[in-house]
Amino acid sequence: MRDVLSRFEPLFNGIQRMITLLGYMEAIQHEQTHGKFDYSVSINDANPEPSFRVYGSKATLLLNFNDVWLNENGKKTIWNGINAYELPDEVAAITPLPGKDVIEKFSKFCDDHPDFENANSLIHCWAGVSRSSSFVMYLILCYGMSIEYAISSMLETRPIVRPNLILSGYMEEIFDMKIVDYLKNRLDYTRLA
Repeated sequence: MRDVLSRFEPLFNGIQRMITLLGYMEAIQHEQTHGKFDYSVSINDANPEPSFRVYGSKATLLLNFNDVWLNENGKKTIWNGINAYELPDEVAAITPLPGKDVIEKFSKFCDDHPDFENANSLIHCWAGVSRSSSFVMYLILCYGMSIEYAISSMLETRPIVRPNLILSGYMEEIFDMKIVDYLKNRLDYTRLA
């Protein structure tokens, strides 16, 4: 899977201009002032009917999964505005963790749209904190850059990023590097502020 996005490598210096990482309302405001994005990766929660999405003028990938991870006690945890909180047991029992398939769908979308790398592209979720930052991190790692560089780059432009720890665990397998430990040591996963 690592080779799927190798074509991004020569363009790495421009990634922050080409890929925009936002929350939903910010994406709508950006679109109203700057026009439509060429491509959109719109990440919703796991409801059968997506509650929010921003369409790209050329193509849109719609991913549906909850922003859930396991905390240090092994409990399913989710963001609640500014703070992380453990899901009650009855809710945790029916709330699935994100699967590897979302990374595979994203890779296929990039592969199916080779001009994604040169286009005005948006990756957004509800808040632009965890799910969307996971995919921007994935793109940067596909360039062969370090996890340290990926996080530093994102924090420069969006200080609230906290890539999803479950997706980051899948990326450890793909890129053969310790991502989750680095994220837990570098970022505060109990609160955003």
